[in-house]
Amino acid sequence: MLSQIRKNGTPRVAWITNLMAHYRLPSFRALSNLIPGRITFFLLAEQATQRNYILTEAEDGLPIVYLRGWTWRRPRKLFLHSYDDLHLNDIRPILAGKYDIHILCGWDEPTYLLLWAWALAARKTILFGCESTAYDSVRFRLAEGYKRLMLRKAKGCVVVGHRARQYCQSLGMEESRTFVAPNAADRQYYRSMAEQLRPMREVLRQERGLHGMVILFVGRLEEEHKGVLTLIDACSALEQQRISFSLVLAGDGPDRGRYEEAARTKGYTPFDLSACLAEESFAATTPWRMCWCYRVDQNHGALS
Repeated sequence: MLSQIRKNGTPRVAWITNLMAHYRLPSFRALSNLIPGRITFFLLAEQATQRNYILTEAEDGLPIVYLRGWTWRRPRKLFLHSYDDLHLNDIRPILAGKYDIHILCGWDEPTYLLLWAWALAARKTILFGCESTAYDSVRFRLAEGYKRLMLRKAKGCVVVGHRARQYCQSLGMEESRTFVAPNAADRQYYRSMAEQLRPMREVLRQERGLHGMVILFVGRLEEEHKGVLTLIDACSALEQQRISFSLVLAGDGPDRGRYEEAARTKGYTPFDLSACLAEESFAATTPWRMCWCYRVDQNHGALS
């Protein structure tokens, strides 16, 4: 990516994102090692007030700057979801750094819009960091048009995977200008945890009261964006075929009670709705799960 936009030596990069979430740390480490001393990570907030992110406690010497500013809750009537905050930050530390490249990891935050406009005026290189896919939620034409406008002025996108790349292409970004971020998932961490815990598979299953095929969903329990009722309904086929299974929903959200009631109505036992939010607990699920459910809805749901 850097070789395609380099002019005179290695550019200085400002990477702007909301939070230092645990899952982003491996990618940030890799990027910092790729261009040591040339990249700084700017964060809009130290914590989220509406969502239970797992925030990393160890920044491992990464060049991180927390931007001061204001935070408020998103108006539900203007946004598809209200569980993320909005931020308006003091961007002077970024301006003072005289960075060549600005990577904006968001669209609809006032801070991102302000930086986008400033970078255009200052003729700085703009890239967008994208974790979203076309299947995340309902897409409004006006909002998608706004994103296309912003991308039209960008040099490229840094994505976390194939579906995020497809989404950026659907917004008009050329495939040759989309780049996959290194180490977008800390595979080595979960691999090592699984190797340690796999010999304890049966013990762990007994502790959880699990039997048969285990179907695990990890995510926010909100029907509008996750469609978990489709998964619960689909399990009826297993029940009808008398296939032994355990359904585990790990997470929390406004529809938690709704899912519990739906499962009880269908007679699923056991139904475990534990909030496996700490990374140690989450990794411990690896040895006993057999099916992994990552996104469920009427058209694009899947079990893998």
